[in-house]
Amino acid sequence: MHHRLNGWQRIWVVISACHAALVGGLLVLDWPTKGEIDANDWDAFTAQYSDPPATAKVTSVLTNEQLKEIVVGNFVTPEVEKKLTAEEAERVQALHDLRRRNLSQQRRRAVVVAMVVWGLPMATLYFAGWAVAWVRRGFREPPNRTPVGAAPG
Repeated sequence: MHHRLNGWQRIWVVISACHAALVGGLLVLDWPTKGEIDANDWDAFTAQYSDPPATAKVTSVLTNEQLKEIVVGNFVTPEVEKKLTAEEAERVQALHDLRRRNLSQQRRRAVVVAMVVWGLPMATLYFAGWAVAWVRRGFREPPNRTPVGAAPG
């Protein structure tokens, strides 16, 4: 069965495509990257590896900012690696792992949000157009029907 789109449906397709391009562009601009360590990652890490009262310094060798730079760059320089104890190297690896897991979750969440931001308005627009067309069809008289009170013939 071949179904042709009417003019209103074609307008909806064009608007949907433009809206999808806009949402896709915003998704690209706001795509979570490895270089972003958000507050939740850092708080979870420091809560796990710091003494309860002391969150200013996570390791004896590295400041928080240096540790963030290592994790963002996903590498440890040989000079720093020589200074790290086994426990500190484990902490750096733990933050890498935490960031990788959270980054994956953030990317999935960004895609779902983009789909909702695109899908809900487009579904609403299509339904509204369908509802208006349905109401308009209700006011039209069928072409082969004789009006009430008129003589057949």
